[in-house]
Amino acid sequence: MPPASSVRARIEQIDRRNVISAGSTGLIEHLPCGNVRKCVYSDRDYEVCLRDLEREFRVYQKLPQHDRLLQLIRYSPEEGLVLQYMPRGNLRDHLPKAASAATAITLHERLQWACDAAESLHLLHSHGIIHSDLKPENFLLDSNSRLKIIDFSGSSFDGIVGSAIESTRFFLPRPLKEPPTVRTDLFALGSTISEIMTSRPPYDDLSDDEVEARYSQQIFPSVQELPCGQLIMDCWRCEVQTAEEAMKRLKAELESALAASDPASSCRSSPPTTRP
Repeated sequence: MPPASSVRARIEQIDRRNVISAGSTGLIEHLPCGNVRKCVYSDRDYEVCLRDLEREFRVYQKLPQHDRLLQLIRYSPEEGLVLQYMPRGNLRDHLPKAASAATAITLHERLQWACDAAESLHLLHSHGIIHSDLKPENFLLDSNSRLKIIDFSGSSFDGIVGSAIESTRFFLPRPLKEPPTVRTDLFALGSTISEIMTSRPPYDDLSDDEVEARYSQQIFPSVQELPCGQLIMDCWRCEVQTAEEAMKRLKAELESALAASDPASSCRSSPPTTRP
């Protein structure tokens, strides 16, 4: 690892006018070349942030190239993590804007996003990675309005428990010291799909304390009238065993919706998303 002083000096050269986002680990800078750079903060928890950034790089190394992932350009502790840029931003910001736009979000779009979210999670789990902070904010939209999952700096893998924890409405009730698991990711997937279908986080009208109390008593928002409502509830009740199961159920719903709107569409198949 290079000296901390050299990394800090490089970070301090960032043009703050190009910073487009910030998170727990560091800043996201839009580079002149068109990519983005994720680099650690120079003035707080430096060693911890650098460790988490290195962990995110290791996750990208473990995963194959895939349509549900950003392209990793390069990484070094001095420069940070350079990734493909998605100018349309994240799904959480997009949902309310699109819902209030002149052209409403279609059911097909919502189902496709739900499929993409489950497919992303299945990709991670099939390579032994627990995301640990699944939510619409951690999905970016590409130019074809498809999702790419991001932010692995706090993920768990290879027996290493990451630093991330789900936010309240995506958190499976458990002791805080209990590590994240496939089940906790699937619970968060249920809340993610709920937000995709409603354009609002679950229980967005309640305080965090009220949400925690209801979740602890297995009291969840009504989803009977929502597309994929049964799957959402099954995720919350820990009755979905794998992300692959969720993905298959969602794809079946998507195919049914396509067939209902265009019978010929059910004969068309999507191309594979994993590339060698």
